Amino acid sequence: MDLMEGQDEAELDLSFLPPTLKKLKEFADLLDKKGEPFDGNFGLGWTDIRMAYHQTPLDVLPFMTTGVDGIHVGLLTDFGKITDLEQAFVVCVSPMEDPENAVKLLARKPKEFIDYLTSDTDTDLLLLYNGPMIESKDQCQRFLKEAEEDSEANSKRNEMELKLRNFMDCKEIVDVYDYVQTTVTVKRNAQMVLPTLDCLGVAIFGKTSGEQCSTSLERTENMTFTEICTYFEQASDESKLVFIRDAQFTGVIFEDSELKAFLVKELEKMGCSKEAERLKSYDW
Repeated sequence: MDLMEGQDEAELDLSFLPPTLKKLKEFADLLDKKGEPFDGNFGLGWTDIRMAYHQTPLDVLPFMTTGVDGIHVGLLTDFGKITDLEQAFVVCVSPMEDPENAVKLLARKPKEFIDYLTSDTDTDLLLLYNGPMIESKDQCQRFLKEAEEDSEANSKRNEMELKLRNFMDCKEIVDVYDYVQTTVTVKRNAQMVLPTLDCLGVAIFGKTSGEQCSTSLERTENMTFTEICTYFEQASDESKLVFIRDAQFTGVIFEDSELKAFLVKELEKMGCSKEAERLKSYDW
């Protein structure tokens, strides 16, 4: 499986990985040396920020990919506020899906993401590959029943999962679907101070005490550049970040070079230099 379309994994920059994910990478390397490729058993291979699509939130650091349709998994840094990435939410980005389904929460932190990978073989892969199409638990169960399983491959994966559980001291998530849809979502909702169109929301950023408000999709698309500049002069940092998330979600940020340049500068003013650099790099 060529997950990086010819890119040598040795070229990847995974220096940002927190200890838990570095340990997962160590496990993957051990499997590879034994001729039992990690991606072949778990459906995921390693990647880095170069995997990002226009649909990848600016504050998400990709680290794994399914190798299909650009689907990738990354760490949500909340525009750099999460400096301990052991505490970062794990999200899945499906760039070929409709915008409203492109970004989904997977786990509350890296350790639970690995618990997720080893808990329910069928459901975790189903949510990774088909998550955007699944709207209910009943629908999830129907997908599982319809899926044709290769018993030999499934047995091999179960063996690899057991090895990973022992290596990482994993805890079983009894109901993966409920964990993703309820446990993870509830925690993220509790952190949000303002909602966004991509459903990630914005957490407390707190560098300014401007007006705490957000813009609707219609307002974002219809505001003139002058109105946007005026809005940013009085808005709180959180409200500015909502605007930036929503402008990326709607694609407006990539259609107007003047707006893009302005938002790059605003990100830099807020100390979001890495996110500003990523926005600059999205020229394709």
